[in-house]
Amino acid sequence: MMIESNIRFLSCMELIYTCISKLVVFLSKNHPDKVAESLKHYADPNDYNRIFYHQRNDDMEEIIQTLLADSCSLLDICNADFEEVTEYQLFVRCLSDQTVVW
Repeated sequence: MMIESNIRFLSCMELIYTCISKLVVFLSKNHPDKVAESLKHYADPNDYNRIFYHQRNDDMEEIIQTLLADSCSLLDICNADFEEVTEYQLFVRCLSDQTVVW
């Protein structure tokens, strides 16, 4: 039961991370001036391994909070300027499916 719960939690984190990463890569290639310095690590191909495989299990809550904070930053950066971009559409859909705004 505990393993299933951890796998589900990790899958949600990986999905959010992947959507953030794809959007940051798109922005880095097409609009590098829009990418904040704090988000540039998502464009690094080795960043995924550092985030998910080189962290302790105790850090998972902190990682999810960082991912959600970075998601908010990306939403502010993109505004409504990128509604036609596939990466942005997937990012917004992921957030609407995986998160609840209070």
